[in-house]
Amino acid sequence: MDRTWTCIVCVSQVLLVLSHAENGLTARPTLKYALDWNSPRTLSSSSPLPARQTSRLQLLCSIQQGLQVNTSTASNQQPGDVYWSRDGKRLTSSSTSARLRWSLAELTPATHEQQRQAPWTFSLTLNAVTSSDGGRYACHVSGQRAWLQLQVLPVLDSVSLRHVVVVGHRVNIPCTASGHPEPLVNWRKVDKHSEHHQFETVEGYSSVNLTISSIIPSDAGTYVCSATNTAGSDVNELSLIVKRQGLKQGTQESISMLVKENVRGGRLIPIQKGEALVRTPGTSFDLDCHLEPGRDPEVEVSWWVNARRFRNKSRAKIIGWLPGNLYQDHQIRFHNFSHHDGGVYTCITSVGNVTATIAVEPVISQLTRHREVNSGEAALLQCKAGGYPRPKVFWTHLASGTRIASKILNLTRVEAKDGGEYECTAHNTHGQAKGKTMLTVSAPALAFLESVHESRRMVKQGSAAHFSCAVKDHPNMPATWYFSSPANKKQLGTDQVRLKSTDSQLIIESFDSADVGEYRCVVGPEGRQLRRSFDAQLVTDTAPDDTGSDQSLQCTPGKAPCSSGSALASSRTLLAFAAVTILAACL
Repeated sequence: MDRTWTCIVCVSQVLLVLSHAENGLTARPTLKYALDWNSPRTLSSSSPLPARQTSRLQLLCSIQQGLQVNTSTASNQQPGDVYWSRDGKRLTSSSTSARLRWSLAELTPATHEQQRQAPWTFSLTLNAVTSSDGGRYACHVSGQRAWLQLQVLPVLDSVSLRHVVVVGHRVNIPCTASGHPEPLVNWRKVDKHSEHHQFETVEGYSSVNLTISSIIPSDAGTYVCSATNTAGSDVNELSLIVKRQGLKQGTQESISMLVKENVRGGRLIPIQKGEALVRTPGTSFDLDCHLEPGRDPEVEVSWWVNARRFRNKSRAKIIGWLPGNLYQDHQIRFHNFSHHDGGVYTCITSVGNVTATIAVEPVISQLTRHREVNSGEAALLQCKAGGYPRPKVFWTHLASGTRIASKILNLTRVEAKDGGEYECTAHNTHGQAKGKTMLTVSAPALAFLESVHESRRMVKQGSAAHFSCAVKDHPNMPATWYFSSPANKKQLGTDQVRLKSTDSQLIIESFDSADVGEYRCVVGPEGRQLRRSFDAQLVTDTAPDDTGSDQSLQCTPGKAPCSSGSALASSRTLLAFAAVTILAACL
């Protein structure tokens, strides 16, 4: 009985080893992401990836060695067993081409240096993320998959920063947000200086309204609309002003725009109609919306920039009405002015509107640093610039004088002549800015076309012996051959009758005892040379399979090319033999 249980345990262990061996030869794909042209990063599948709306997102799927991939399809088609899905639905080029924000990349081999880690990559690009893009993305490869959960940060639609309403009137102000998961939106009053206000906090998904049916003076104050989901939050503030009488009417001539050069003092300078106010980044100043005497001190004012409602930020804030007996001035104060702040500013009031343009000379905000790539690889140079009007950007290759109008210079297959210094120029009607970077193009490392797992060659007497030193991507690169034996050591040439040399091939037409020895080849230019040796032996009887002719490549784990199916069959054979041995010992 004990012997029977021992045998059962032995068989169980053998089956477990077989299972582990089979699973170990199947590698899962790995998934990385890159936001807004940043370097790819790895994210745990258990952690969601938060992304801002309008940001650029690229998902990169790396397929490790040992994973069977169907690459026999045409180059303009996706492999049948490699695809992307979102929320379980397969994504294809045909289904996403209508959505211009999407692109699916072909399955392409990685560089030679990366082959041991990830021979293939497959990418999915979202050029401008929206709330509808949230969900679970998965890369499927031969039944294996890697996935991540994309969440989109909430964004609130613009609301008025200041709302004036007369006592007894109705207020209904919507607050709407987008994001993924669907954000929770709420209105609340933050300065409850009076216990008699009528508003209570309200919340709901995606959109809620601030509604008061009949305004009373105690309803005045600051109200906050916020949107929150698991990715983040967004907040807007509104100042509600309650008046006891209607707004006074005025004429267009009663309002003007001025600028104060020094925020701590100085006079206000009128901005002439049609004149652009040119500002330098880093400066501080006030933009003033000026009303003539006699206007209603509670006149409603709103600021707009480039046709969108102005929102307070750390370097530019609305500071409201300034005290005074004769004039009313509503101002935006700029502290540490940025090239992002340029644009057309409009002050809209119940007595008229006034507009001023703040122009900014171009500033290069981001420039690709020195890049080094191998010949034949792709190179990407990026130049971002700010200013107002928006600057135009172009690249110049200083060595050739070639000029390309684009923020992104994409060189698909670089050559040695593409290397050198590149200059990025950004210009608008108020000036220009330049920046330089360097592109270094290096020749890729050479590699033999075929792997040789056994350098010893057995050649039958009188037969032809073939030796090959072909280089990958350069099969016709000529090789220099050397022969060494105990009685002879020389460099081989084509002057010998029985020798033929065709570029990387050496052929001995009738092999005999004088040809026994070591054959060595040297191929490639100085500094990038490759060397290989063959030990040729003579056999006079029936030769084994290892003859002097070119050998077929065998599957050796850890060396490419290697079929995971062949390795699996070998592993099963060995493990089956081990199982029989263990069972025999048990019995």
